[in-house]
Amino acid sequence: LYTIKLEAFSVKMVVKTSEITGKNVDVRTKEGLITFGLEKYDEASYDFVSRVKECFADAFDFSGELNKLHEVIQTPDFPEKSKLFYNSITGFGKGDRKSIFIEKFHESWDSDPTWEALYHQFIREVVQPVLCPGEKE
Repeated sequence: LYTIKLEAFSVKMVVKTSEITGKNVDVRTKEGLITFGLEKYDEASYDFVSRVKECFADAFDFSGELNKLHEVIQTPDFPEKSKLFYNSITGFGKGDRKSIFIEKFHESWDSDPTWEALYHQFIREVVQPVLCPGEKE
């Protein structure tokens, strides 16, 4: 896992990828090419991936890799209303709170306080030292 620094705006975000191997990655946006700097961290200490997989295993009986999660949309047991939602997505970030995947994630988050504890630990130990060095809280 990497912490990615958006140099143009001095913002960092986190992505999981096995395809990024260098110290930077270039991303083409409508505004142009943006270079991100990468910082590794210990994935085992902040195992969000397994937790998300568990969430969707419980919700959809899904046991594959997360990049294949969309395949459950075509299964017979996937709710018809949710299938219709994915036939008419208007754009990234628009109406996605109505996604059954987002709903199931939030149900998992809301019912298990260890999600938030892990998230806050990750922010304190990984993100905060990079974004706000010297800050204690």
